[in-house]
Amino acid sequence: VIGDTNSTLAASIAAKKVGVNLAHIEAGVRCGDRSRPEEINRIAVDALSDIHFTPREKDKKNVSNPVWAGDLEYSLLYKMEADGEIGDLNYKGPILMTIHRDENTNVERLKEIFRLCKKIGALIVFPIHHRTKKVVEENNIDVPSNIQIIQSQNYKEIISLLGIASYVISDSGGIIKICPYFGKKCLIPLKVTEWDEVVLNGYGRYFNEQTDLSYMKSGVMPRQQDFYRKNTCQIITDTLLSYE
Repeated sequence: VIGDTNSTLAASIAAKKVGVNLAHIEAGVRCGDRSRPEEINRIAVDALSDIHFTPREKDKKNVSNPVWAGDLEYSLLYKMEADGEIGDLNYKGPILMTIHRDENTNVERLKEIFRLCKKIGALIVFPIHHRTKKVVEENNIDVPSNIQIIQSQNYKEIISLLGIASYVISDSGGIIKICPYFGKKCLIPLKVTEWDEVVLNGYGRYFNEQTDLSYMKSGVMPRQQDFYRKNTCQIITDTLLSYE
């Protein structure tokens, strides 16, 4: 199983109930906030798993039987780029925003995020998640004129939007952690992210009333493709084939 979703937890419980060995990809990742559903799922899935494939070396301390494998999404991006599926990058397009987390999809929190977005002024393209869309529509939340809502996008479409974005606003761990790959800065509307290397290396800032937005316009960041191991798929495959 991979990640920290409810379906990941459900599959893990089902596997253990029928006596199937369980391997968790993206194991050991922690943000330290147990009020988040994702954090509870991570802890529970790790407790059930027999093999723990961690994305970073530091994640090994949180699990037993760890295998430092690297990040599967970065491996996908390496392959997509090698196959010519990632076009030329630029930093002159609209801001890309994704919002979907439980803590950000209540009425008051969405209004707060939209107020912060209005201060930015620049065009923000917002592929809206079904959960977020439901809250906006059912509560008639005013959307600032600089936010352009579009339908939810598949992975390749999101990557295309990210590739031309001036920068990113996102609460998605999957998007936050790949911003350095594209040399993109990211505003993070969370109190803390589990992918803290993005913040520590200057690619991310937490998005709140105190955020200095001038930083987002202060120059282009270099592409950083070495946060994670590049042979993740091989490590996972070799480990599973040799597991007894």
